[in-house]
Order: sequence, then C-alpha cells, then structure tokens
Amino acid sequence: MALNHTSGEWAYEVNEFDRAGVMPASSIDVKPPRVAEAPIALECRVTQIVPVIDTTYTLILGRVLCFHIRSNILRPNGLVDAALLKPVARLSGDEYATLGRVFEMKRPLE
Repeated sequence: MALNHTSGEWAYEVNEFDRAGVMPASSIDVKPPRVAEAPIALECRVTQIVPVIDTTYTLILGRVLCFHIRSNILRPNGLVDAALLKPVARLSGDEYATLGRVFEMKRPLE
C-alpha cells in the first residue's frame, strides 16, 4: 500500500510521492501538494507543535482550511459513505486496521 511507503523516517530530500508511486495535486490554501489519488484530502495550517515529553515524538495540531472529497463516496445527504471509502487506519508499529461491521444508531433528541 502506498501509505506504508510514506511511513518511513526519510531524509528531507526524499520525495515521498515518488517513493509511494502517487501523483501530487495542487492545493488551494496551502503550499504543499496533496495526494491526487486520495478520495479525501485535508489542507491544514499548523496551529500548535507539542513535543511529547521523554520521547522523540511531536504532536502537531492544525486547523483544517479546505476539504477535498470525491463526490462518488458521498451519500445523498452529503455525508461520507464509509463502505465506499474503505478507510485504512494506522495503529502502531506495523499494524493497520480496516472497518468491520458498519451500523447505524440514531442519536437521541431532546
């Protein structure tokens, strides 16, 4: 999977688009390109950088400026259809997850 090819700790000069075999697409509100093949892409601006104490990790928080969502994964009500999206989540280490059973549960009204 292309997403795994971008999870390495590459040198600054390594082009992760080339490494993963995906195409860049121009963004609207930010300078960095997004992945053209991605069904959903977010353009974000960094709002806070938080070093995680006693680790080499950093938590980066941002504000979403623009959403790019393919229309063929949207339901008639405008929400994303998770079954059509088929998301993959990175957990930890070398572990990933996909969705199991998707069900609907109505939210309570006042």
